[in-house]
Amino acid sequence: MLFAGLGHLILEQYVRAGILIAAGLVVYSLTTYWPPLTALNIVLFVFAAFDAFSIGRRGFGIV
Repeated sequence: MLFAGLGHLILEQYVRAGILIAAGLVVYSLTTYWPPLTALNIVLFVFAAFDAFSIGRRGFGIV
């Protein structure tokens, strides 16, 4: 859970990785203006971790 999308890069899911990395960067940059978005960033990281685990384990993700 270093950064959202890195697990997808390892699993060669480049489209999902790009979407999650972009979303993570946008939410992270917005936390300087509105600190409660940190909770959304944590949710995004946890979702990305579980999704990458699901892809590695079963071959398809949560969504």
